[in-house]
Amino acid sequence: MNRPAVTTTDWTPRLARQEDIRALEVLIPLSVRTLQAPYYSSAQMESALGPVFGVDKQLIWDGTYFIVEQGTQIIGCGARKNTRY
Repeated sequence: MNRPAVTTTDWTPRLARQEDIRALEVLIPLSVRTLQAPYYSSAQMESALGPVFGVDKQLIWDGTYFIVEQGTQIIGCGARKNTRY
């Protein structure tokens, strides 16, 4: 199946801000329960929420956590944590 090339986007990336935290706390569990469902049991997903999948507020404060908005709605998020010290 050939897909048409994407030439425009209707989403915008930006750095996450402290006021985005509540929306991220809703988005991340929804994402985990939807996207991980084919691969993990409900118990596995629920036990990973929080310690594995959650909002890392330190990354937001550091300015290294990003969100993607479609209009005014946050539709994605992520960060790359620097593990070298």
